[in-house]
Amino acid sequence: MKRAGKIILMFIFVLLMGTSYINCKAEETTVAVDEAHFPDENFRKYITENIDKDKNGVLSQNEIHKVKKIELWREGKYYVNPYDKIDLQGINYFFNLKQLNIYAQKYINLSLLSQQKLLENVCFYSDEQKVWNIPKIKNLKKIIVDDEDIKKIDLSKNIQLEEIKLIHHANTRLKLDLKKNIQLKKINIISKSKKKSKLDFSNNKKLKKVNLEILCSKIIWPQKNHIEDLTFTNPSKKNVKIDLSKNIRLKKLHVNNNFKNKIKLNLSVNKNLVEVWLNTPYSKIVWPKRNNIKKLNIKVRQPNQKMEIKELKRLKNLEVKFVKKDKVKKLNISKCPELKTITVEGKGKLNIINLNEMKRLQNVYIDFGKSLRQIQFTNTPNVKDLGMAGKNITKTNLNSLKKLEYIHVDYCGLKKVDLRNLKQLKELVWNYSKCETMLFKNNKKLEQVEISYNRIKGTLNLSDMSSLWSFYCDHNKITKIYASKKLKEFNFLFCEYNKLKKINLYHTYVERIYAEHNPTLKAAYLNAWEGVLYYFDKGVKKHYKGKW
Repeated sequence: MKRAGKIILMFIFVLLMGTSYINCKAEETTVAVDEAHFPDENFRKYITENIDKDKNGVLSQNEIHKVKKIELWREGKYYVNPYDKIDLQGINYFFNLKQLNIYAQKYINLSLLSQQKLLENVCFYSDEQKVWNIPKIKNLKKIIVDDEDIKKIDLSKNIQLEEIKLIHHANTRLKLDLKKNIQLKKINIISKSKKKSKLDFSNNKKLKKVNLEILCSKIIWPQKNHIEDLTFTNPSKKNVKIDLSKNIRLKKLHVNNNFKNKIKLNLSVNKNLVEVWLNTPYSKIVWPKRNNIKKLNIKVRQPNQKMEIKELKRLKNLEVKFVKKDKVKKLNISKCPELKTITVEGKGKLNIINLNEMKRLQNVYIDFGKSLRQIQFTNTPNVKDLGMAGKNITKTNLNSLKKLEYIHVDYCGLKKVDLRNLKQLKELVWNYSKCETMLFKNNKKLEQVEISYNRIKGTLNLSDMSSLWSFYCDHNKITKIYASKKLKEFNFLFCEYNKLKKINLYHTYVERIYAEHNPTLKAAYLNAWEGVLYYFDKGVKKHYKGKW
């Protein structure tokens, strides 16, 4: 028995040595870059330019071993162009290939990809292929097919696929059978066809993310599915029913619709929803009773004069977009106590935005049409960032926002802006507006100011802005600018096109001053130092406290 055992061990040893010898011989094999090995001229050219590093017309095993990605397309002046056809004969030599991207009108010898044991990711772009029979590729995880008209696509041999993206341009029905692709986790289907397609995902129980931009007659979901992220876009003007009753694990929902008729959306069973994005007119939304929705982006087309968001008590981020036909005059979100960020934009009849008692609100961004008159901030103590645009906004109490750090305003109707005692303010931008009076005091953290193209009159006192770095106030009606204290960081002052009579900056070093086009300016009192750049109109007397 012992002797037999030794004989078996020796046999195994010899077999392993022989295999090792064969492998060594295989590794030493080279492949000529010629028509016999690579019949396709374009493929050969790509190999010569990108893989044959020593340009000797022969691929060494080292060069072959390093190839993990191949991209085949014709470079255009501004974009890539497709090849007329690509023959993949010879691709089997690249045994380490993991990613393949090809842009061609027709593909020949796709079946050779079945020999690629490591290939995980393939992308095919075409205008004429139409029929796609994808061979079995052992390790394929992701496939992208972008074709003018996908008449047939067979993915059934690749049951291990986890991600699919299909782009279909023609006005024909997309026929897709995914019953055998039980490992699918992501699906992205984009179709420009006006003909309805039927999509059956009943066997794809591991799906987590779905993006559908396609006109559907019916969508069959798995009975118990794991879909967490769903984006649905209806490319036509026809109405489509959206049934989400089986998607109980849904966390993110995006709905985009071009049709004019309003939809009814029942989300009562989708209790795990965290983010909802609705770019669609709606007549009714049924929210989950106990929901955890934290982000809502909604496009409004309401016939009512009031809009309230009551059910979303845990909402933290709200974006509302109005259109011209909206009749909503007042937006009330006082029943969303957790709200931290609100964005309101668009056109319509909205004239009041009520942000009173929003104690956790930190970011406010308003960009609205001519109708908006008032933004209310009573007892809203934690706002740090304010962006605002509205030509007819005439009432808002900014002085109550004690923690405000950033203000960005364009095209605003406020005539008087009181920024006194906003001690945390760091950046102020208030351009192209109707402001006539701007009051500063105790703004010690203010670093940058842009208040150009307003109607600001009188004197600007910069004395309390101890952190000031730059100040833009051109195109106003300012008559005097001065600072009675030393501003250590102050470097730039732009005050062109005003009605200045006097500039007094004796107490601070300013590196650059642009004060041209001030015909009434007669004198400037400056603390100059070597290397400064001062630009004044001719005739302005400059009085220097320091020396050059």
